Formats: sequence, structure tokens, C-alpha cells
Amino acid sequence: MSRARDLADLLSSTTSADARDLVTQDVTANSVSASVFTGGLTGNVTGNVTGNVTGNTAGVHTGNVTGNVTGNVTGNVNSTLVTSATVNVSGTVTSANNYSNTYVESIKTISTLAANVSLDLASFQNFEHTLANNVTYTFDNSPTSSAFGFTLKITQDSGASGYTVTWPTSVDWPAATAPTLTATASAVDMFVFTTNDGGTTFYGFTAGQALA
Repeated sequence: MSRARDLADLLSSTTSADARDLVTQDVTANSVSASVFTGGLTGNVTGNVTGNVTGNTAGVHTGNVTGNVTGNVTGNVNSTLVTSATVNVSGTVTSANNYSNTYVESIKTISTLAANVSLDLASFQNFEHTLANNVTYTFDNSPTSSAFGFTLKITQDSGASGYTVTWPTSVDWPAATAPTLTATASAVDMFVFTTNDGGTTFYGFTAGQALA
């Protein structure tokens, strides 16, 4: 009988207390499912873990973890998906290795020709928009419980039409004066916005204008 089958039989036929700290070898499976797993797990886990895990785990974790994990996770975690209603990290997070990747953010390219454009702040923190007409922006779905900021890159059309922008009334510009967009062909203006009150007020800043 395979190790995965032995583990499944163990989870279905014993109590939580009986199962505690009994799994001390490598576990390899496509999927191990349990409504609740309570106890310590020592060894390597390869595959998906579905359900609630209460206790400490130590080893290399490769696969997807879906559910709530209560306890300490010690070792390497290699996964494309970690799903939980709440993730709390308490203590110090350290690594002995150099990171091979750099933190990056996605950019939303606005392609609509509509005169009214909504920036969905729940989905992106960076936007770029090549104007094809005069535009009125709205800033929607700002996070309500923390400080938040985003960038907006505006490019004039290649015909030097000199399109204009109407900003939300929630934007507070320095000296209460909104910037005038650069009107020359394909000119780039870059703006930064930040809020500390859930979007009631956005502080607007010009990062640069008439950029190449």
C-alpha cells in the first residue's frame, strides 16, 4: 500500500489525538484531503494539501495549500497558490539566499475610447492611457483601511490634438492647481496619487511632464 493511501486511511480512521505527531516520513501524493488535520508534520510534502491544518510543519512543501494553517511552517515552500481567508505573519522573516526575482507590479493599459474612464484601484496600482479624446477620470474601489498610492502615465495622441483631462474632485493638487497636460504629439506626462483616508482625498503630484 502506498504512503499516500496509508496517510489517507490514518486521517479517516483515527482521532486527531491519535494522529498527532505520527507522520514523520516523506509524503508524496497528488492530493491529500481532510476537513481538519491536527498535529505535527515532519518531512517533505509533495502535492496539494486541502483542508485546515493545526500544528507545526517542518520540511519542504511543494504544491498548493488551500485552507487555514494554524501553527509554524518551517522549511521551504514552493507553491503557485496559497489560498486562505486571512494570512497573519508574526515574527521575523529571513532568508539565507539571495532573491533571484525583483518585486514588480502589473500595469493596466487603458484602451477604451470612452470620454469617462474609471481607474479600478482594487485591481491595479499603475495605469497608462494614450488619449484619443478629452477624458474625465474617476478613481474607484480604493482600499479603505490603509494608505494607498498609484501612478498614471498619460500620453497625448500622435496628432498633437492637445486633449485635456478632468480630474476627480477628491484630488488635492499642490496650491490647489491641477497641472496642464503637455499638448505636443506623443508627449508623456506622469502623475502619482496617494491617499491616507480610503480615497476621500487623493494627493496628486506631477512626477514629470513632456517626457520622451
